[in-house]
Amino acid sequence: MLIVRSILADKESVLSIASQAINLFIPIAIMLLINDKYGSHAVVKYEVVLSLIAFFSVFQDFSTSYLFTYRRFSKKICFKYFCTIVSFKLTASIICSILLCFLYVFLGGDPFNYFMAFAVLILSSFDVPLIFFSEGKSYLHSFLYALKSFSCFIFILIGLDVFLALFLSCLCFSILIFFNYYKKGESKFYISKRIFVFLFKKYKTVTLTETITAIFSQLDSYLVSAVANEKTVFIYVSIRKAIRASNVVMNYLFRISFTRYKSDNENWKIPIYLILIISTFIIICLNLFGESIFIMYADINYDSNILKLTIFTQSMILLVGSLKSIIRNIYFFANSKFKEHLLFTVISSAVFIIPLYVASSNSLALDAAELSFYRVMTDVIYLLLFLILLIVVFLRKKNNETIGGFKK
Repeated sequence: MLIVRSILADKESVLSIASQAINLFIPIAIMLLINDKYGSHAVVKYEVVLSLIAFFSVFQDFSTSYLFTYRRFSKKICFKYFCTIVSFKLTASIICSILLCFLYVFLGGDPFNYFMAFAVLILSSFDVPLIFFSEGKSYLHSFLYALKSFSCFIFILIGLDVFLALFLSCLCFSILIFFNYYKKGESKFYISKRIFVFLFKKYKTVTLTETITAIFSQLDSYLVSAVANEKTVFIYVSIRKAIRASNVVMNYLFRISFTRYKSDNENWKIPIYLILIISTFIIICLNLFGESIFIMYADINYDSNILKLTIFTQSMILLVGSLKSIIRNIYFFANSKFKEHLLFTVISSAVFIIPLYVASSNSLALDAAELSFYRVMTDVIYLLLFLILLIVVFLRKKNNETIGGFKK
């Protein structure tokens, strides 16, 4: 009861939850609309492009988000470094374009998908929510993001091409973000070389780790589309859409909690409780109503048992993913243990990548439930490795205390 009262008394948390709830449902509504107007094939193509964008967005961000996750800057400093971060992200986007070319050469596919991914990445370089977080108005950025998704929905609804709608919505969002900077801050465009170099040196290990994580957390729809038939991909990406949208909510709440934890040590545990509560609620809803919702809009024949197993397995990603996010933020990131996090990520990601590679090499058909199982096992292995680390640290500490007591 005390937790609930604290939550209701916290304006930023309440508004952030409300805005993220909107962000949770609009992407799903877009997917349903695309399926209704253009069919499951268009849904798969759209999700593959979004998967590419989400993966390269991790590299493009280059962990600049941690600037406002672990430190609260003054308004003046935020506006001062806004252009520096935008320039940094634009540079990373250009590098991403080269990586996209390599990906196309080695893996093939529709060149239009790669072009759209690059165009959206360029526009998203202007999305720097540093200013909103520093002012305690993270919910405002979230509402603007929801407005971007809603505008995409409206553009598709009135008959625009799916990818044109995506591009226009991203363009409008970037203009809004930049206008907010220009209106409130200084009109002078300032680029700090010192901050530019600092971002590269400080966060290259974190970025490498997050990029590897994104292989199975963001690029999975793209990889699955390369090793499975369209029906399997449609089932996988449909369920995965709800899971990924829920994960966005949790990650956003983490940013709020740790900004406070590092700045004034107030209410930093509340969003963690919220994350666990929201995850449990979504898991229950998915397993109770997931199949019924799927039946309402799906235009394909499917195995009911495989669908139920896929929904259950994917929903477990929320539970183990929540625990992983808590551990990652509280233990690894807060204590700058990036190398350990990198090692655990590399080992756990192999659980997802190797089966897909073997299936592709031997022309084996994996169903959606099997793909979902390999995906959830990446987080399970990560948690097991963390548990082993805790045991080793505990035994080492106990051994040192014993030796110290003997010396005395």
